[in-house]
Amino acid sequence: MAKVKEKRSKQVKVAKVEKKAKPKKTGKKSLLNSLIAKTVIAFGLLILIVVAQGVMSYSSAKKMLIEEAESALVTTVKAKGDYIELGLEQVSDRMIEILTGDDVMYFYINGKIDYAMMDDEQSKVKTRIQEDIRNLKQISDFVYQLYFFNSKTVGHSTTPMDMTKEYYKNFISSDMGSKIEASADKYGYLGKHTYLVEQVLAKEDTFDSTKYAISIWRKVGMKSGTVMMIVDIDRGVIYNSLVDLDKGVGSYAAFVAPEGNETVYCG
Repeated sequence: MAKVKEKRSKQVKVAKVEKKAKPKKTGKKSLLNSLIAKTVIAFGLLILIVVAQGVMSYSSAKKMLIEEAESALVTTVKAKGDYIELGLEQVSDRMIEILTGDDVMYFYINGKIDYAMMDDEQSKVKTRIQEDIRNLKQISDFVYQLYFFNSKTVGHSTTPMDMTKEYYKNFISSDMGSKIEASADKYGYLGKHTYLVEQVLAKEDTFDSTKYAISIWRKVGMKSGTVMMIVDIDRGVIYNSLVDLDKGVGSYAAFVAPEGNETVYCG
């Protein structure tokens, strides 16, 4: 009897031990928390990917827009530069036509002409030269004023000044005139010609002598001396070209001539 009880007692103990060793079941709350965590992580990664793609797309689009804007601006500036250059070339070509024309050659080379007492033919030639000079201003919007003179006889100008032969002598004695006279080139550009402006204002002080952005000069050496022509380029034409380069507040465009003569447009 004693052995039977002992056996039963061991069985009970074993049963109790086995009961304690059983693992606990996972609750619904733990499973829910796990699903939420995984969902948050997944959405977080998705958001990071979308943000990264957005940043990359924005940077790429910004770079592309800047490049396109720069390219468009360069194209516009070049177009305006070509337009101004073409206008200056046309004026320069017309100056050559006048300086090397038959009338100028006849009038300034002919040693038989008495400039104090010209005959009818000589007077007609002088008149035609004056008309050619006036016409240059009429046919080109680029032309503001002209000066045509030499050391032998009276010159011509579209300004109120009366150009005697003394004007040439005084001009080549000025700082700018002496540079042109000494230059080996037959043409060039200058930003200011103070002496000529002063002579114009002495004749008519209401004359606006500041409306030229740059000047083209040409000279031709003849037996009777050097014949020189200076054409002022209208500042308004240059300014209107700069207006087309307006890129808004804070932007500006400038046309810079020698001697610091600048034409500036502010956006």
